[in-house]
Amino acid sequence: MIGAGDVTLRSTKGTGLIVNHSTFWDVDDGTVLGFEVNRQTGASAHWLLMPQLHSAIGRKVSAQIGAGAERAVSGPFRPRIGLRIIREF
Repeated sequence: MIGAGDVTLRSTKGTGLIVNHSTFWDVDDGTVLGFEVNRQTGASAHWLLMPQLHSAIGRKVSAQIGAGAERAVSGPFRPRIGLRIIREF
């Protein structure tokens, strides 16, 4: 995926290019393991490395959880966690 990151109506100074690469593996019908790499440019440039687990919690509902590290261009890697609840239509 390639697109714009930090898009706001106030200013274009924070807008940068974001490149996302994700690799996923279907373990079974309700479980997916993945690894996501994000690179963003611009004022809030950073790297994000995040292993993930996606798990079905209903017929069309799943949870996506990840724990990894994020690094600004001039700083150390810092822990980062994420959680999404996904409803399929």
